[in-house]
Amino acid sequence: MTNGNGPVEVIFAIDTTRSMTEDDIPFLQANIDELIAAIDGPEDRSGVLNFNDGYVKVEAELSGAAEATAMALMGLDGPFGLPGFREASDIAVRHACGGNAPCVEGHVGAFGDARRIVVLFTDNLPGGCNGQKPVPVALEQMVNAAQSAEASIIAVRGSLYDGEDDPSEFLATLADETNGIYIDRGDADVGLDIAAAIMQLRPEGSMDCNNNGVPDECDIDDPTLDCNDNGVVDSCEIEEGIAPDCNENGIPDACDIASGFSTDCNGNLIPDSCDITIGDSEDCNANFIPDECDVAFGISDDCNGNGIPDECDATDPMMDCDENGVPDTCELGNPVTEFNSGIRGLPMGGETSMVVLGGLSVSGQDAVISVETMADVNSEAEYIDFEFDGYAIRFEGGNPGCGLNLDSFVIPQSTWNGIASDGAAVVMVMPSEPVDACAGSFRIFGTVSGNERDCNNNGILDVCEIENGDLPDCNINGIPDECDLESGLSEDCDNNEVPDECQPDCDQDGTIDACDSDDDGDGILDECDANSCGMTMEDCDSNGIFDQCDPDCDQDGTPDACDPDVDGDGISNECDADSCGMIMEDCDNNGIFDECDPDCDHDGTPDACDDDDDGDGIPDECDADSCGMVMEDCDGDGVTDSCDEDDDGDNIPDNCDADSCGYKGVDCNGNGLEDACELDDFSDCDGNGELDTCQVAFDPTQDCQGNGIPDVCDLESGFSTDCNNNGIPDSCDLADMTSPDCNENAIPDECDIAEGIEDDCDTNGVPDVCEPDQDNDGTIDACDDDVDGDGIDNECDPEFTGEPDCDGNGVIDACDLDEGLFEDCNANGVPDLCDIKDGTSSDLDLDGIPDECDCVGDANGDLIVNLADILFVLNQYGPCPGCLGDLNDDNHVNFSDLTLVLANWGNDCRP
Repeated sequence: MTNGNGPVEVIFAIDTTRSMTEDDIPFLQANIDELIAAIDGPEDRSGVLNFNDGYVKVEAELSGAAEATAMALMGLDGPFGLPGFREASDIAVRHACGGNAPCVEGHVGAFGDARRIVVLFTDNLPGGCNGQKPVPVALEQMVNAAQSAEASIIAVRGSLYDGEDDPSEFLATLADETNGIYIDRGDADVGLDIAAAIMQLRPEGSMDCNNNGVPDECDIDDPTLDCNDNGVVDSCEIEEGIAPDCNENGIPDACDIASGFSTDCNGNLIPDSCDITIGDSEDCNANFIPDECDVAFGISDDCNGNGIPDECDATDPMMDCDENGVPDTCELGNPVTEFNSGIRGLPMGGETSMVVLGGLSVSGQDAVISVETMADVNSEAEYIDFEFDGYAIRFEGGNPGCGLNLDSFVIPQSTWNGIASDGAAVVMVMPSEPVDACAGSFRIFGTVSGNERDCNNNGILDVCEIENGDLPDCNINGIPDECDLESGLSEDCDNNEVPDECQPDCDQDGTIDACDSDDDGDGILDECDANSCGMTMEDCDSNGIFDQCDPDCDQDGTPDACDPDVDGDGISNECDADSCGMIMEDCDNNGIFDECDPDCDHDGTPDACDDDDDGDGIPDECDADSCGMVMEDCDGDGVTDSCDEDDDGDNIPDNCDADSCGYKGVDCNGNGLEDACELDDFSDCDGNGELDTCQVAFDPTQDCQGNGIPDVCDLESGFSTDCNNNGIPDSCDLADMTSPDCNENAIPDECDIAEGIEDDCDTNGVPDVCEPDQDNDGTIDACDDDVDGDGIDNECDPEFTGEPDCDGNGVIDACDLDEGLFEDCNANGVPDLCDIKDGTSSDLDLDGIPDECDCVGDANGDLIVNLADILFVLNQYGPCPGCLGDLNDDNHVNFSDLTLVLANWGNDCRP
């Protein structure tokens, strides 16, 4: 029932000034049913209420069945299918009396949010006034309230009252004063009349909640103005606070989210932009997406799990030192070397080679494959391709000659794991034809790691330490030099902590100069190379070899090629007969070439080789005057001393003459002969170069026996013995009492003992045969346990120890006690019987036990002497061997025993 005016929103309001009762339920239900039937009949299901978008408002304190009914009316349960309720309304339905209803003086019947029509029930209708009459003040208040709300009142009268209680006038006035309608139906159902009145009072042209001059029903035909299709203009829902619009774009948030205009990634029904604006969610990367959603949906990584996108962590230089957008903590991780293969001698002339790398393993990181080659690729036409499972590196136009080339590439983790799952991979090496092989060829090595490394485990990315200059990376491979060296990726032959590939290699032979014995590869060792890699050394003969490495026979620092006297013998090279291996004629072997030697008679033979220098027919050795050289002739016999075997003519040959022509030799015995000529095994027995007769004459101590022969010779010859090896004949040791000989067998005692000739049981250095043996049993007293042979060991023998033997049994008391032969009750070291015998201890009861150890007089053994002991003795009186009452052990218990008791009366031996 649209009537051309569009749908009407109807809200049924219950007075909030009283609780809803069971009586209200049938009234509310019946009238709602009639209203529904009238307004939204079967012939027009899209009538004014449009229940898909209609609302029911219930304002009351509800409980029990009333609550259930209200819930049904609100669309939360029951048959009406109403989706909810709305705070603002166009029509309100109220009752006009009862309890604190508007008919009570002083009460203002407020109409809440109703802005158009108020349906007011009264008197006998269900839920009516129940006998209470409205008063004038209530009329005035209700009119004022309706006018303030710009509402018209539909006043409905029943037929309960007549006469002065008839509310007809009151209700009619209300309707008239508010431009409403008065309905007088009595007991009849009023649903249809109310529906007709509502349609009659509807403002012409329909509602316009947003005051835009367009009826609401037309506004809502535009989906953009009623996004949730609930029949209410969105801007009105927003203005009334029914639908939130946090971003103030005029569209309810729910529609923003449903349409996709706004996102709600965290599902809290608030657009993400508002979450960010109000601070419920952070948006550190300013991408208008809450950080938690960036992370949850994989838009941003959060490798360290701190809830902050990595790109935001990375804005802090302390967390992303390399500024690559990844927090350092997520990049740290040492590379694991998968392989490091040095392949030598592969062909480099256009021939393809294949290298199989085994032992590969899958990883959680990317793989870095590096290739290092030593090859001649110094022109654009020269190259080497290394192909690794679809990944390739080409070296071309590189270093001239045999230079080092190094490059690497990264294989993503997933690809690497596919390669490594087989455990092996193939590397193809494909050089171009012009490439020449070099020493070292190439090597390929691989590591599995993150994009960044921290090879030294100091918590700082390698790339940052390199960029900051904290760690060197001379080969620019992104790995600190110290880690290249530690991992074996680089070599350091000179141990200077710098990778070899970063150090000079003059001849580019793959061995750095510091470790290369021939830096420039010219075949001359560096220490001898006069011009090696720009270093110029002295080279006097310009032969390219450093002077210090040229031959220098006399080692004077001047190479032989530049030295006028190569062997430094003072003879110039042209006269030197034997100069550093060069042999010239030199008959006298004096090192001087014969032509340079003197030749007195000029016969071509140097004087040194001429038997007759002056050519006078007299051999030079006997010529006393030859070429100005005067020779000695001591005895004037015409023969030079050099030719005379007896220069002084004393008939003693010169070689043995101790006094010849001024020569004085050694002649210790004064017989004119050199001592050396008299020496032989007999005259110099010890071979010390001194005549024995002179030796002992000068030092008689060397011949203790006075036999003219040094003692050392006596001993060496065996003529004398030296059993103690002190270098002195035994006979002399005995003679001067240096060694004793107690048994007078001509052998020192220490030798008797050492050689086992005599015993020395007490090891005092004296043979036992010379020491006392009291009992003559063959064992000296010092070693004899029973020196007197009486059968009693020395330690128990009173004659040996001098200790007491009180019982005279030949054994000292201490041994008697140790062996348990006697008692010593008082522990004084003396047998008890001796203590008693010598009076040291008394024994009144004559029981052989010293009284201090015995409770004398204690007949009954209770350790106290008293009347009980007398009675005990009297009880055993008479002959009684072994009885306790026999205190004196005389086999009779008698008066003497009583005397002992009385004598020791009161003796208390108890502990």
